[in-house]
Amino acid sequence: MPDLCVATSEAKFQDVLSVPAPFSIAPSGSLSVATLLLLNLHTVLQNDASATRIFFSKKSPLLELPIDFVSWPVPPFQTASSLRDRASGAFQDGDKSVIHPSFPDDPLPMWVVSYWVAMSHALENQRDWRTSYDWVLDRLDVVPANGQELEIVDDVLDV
Repeated sequence: MPDLCVATSEAKFQDVLSVPAPFSIAPSGSLSVATLLLLNLHTVLQNDASATRIFFSKKSPLLELPIDFVSWPVPPFQTASSLRDRASGAFQDGDKSVIHPSFPDDPLPMWVVSYWVAMSHALENQRDWRTSYDWVLDRLDVVPANGQELEIVDDVLDV
């Protein structure tokens, strides 16, 4: 009988962390680099220390998210992943929402943690690929016109 309770509790927890379809806009990990580079992600990564002060709360979450929620800054991937790792314990302790210090009066549903993980992962990858792409483009200005490095840069840009 205890296995049934554990399974039911785990199923409820998975439901709590499931991102609703309208917010499933995080790009999949199978996107090509070119697509990821061109993707217009409305959110930005939060680079200040306030992202580390996100916490779980016993407050009931908002019934509807604020209209501008998708443009809110997303915590870095490491912070979001850490929150997701702690979410099960928070859920078992009776926590119902997530509080972001930038918006302390807006208790967010716990699925927001899953959304943050996906979006921060996409944003960090996009930033890294853009940096790499810009570096390769900058190499075009400094390599000799007939050198082997130019061929390599062309090959990289073709990929």
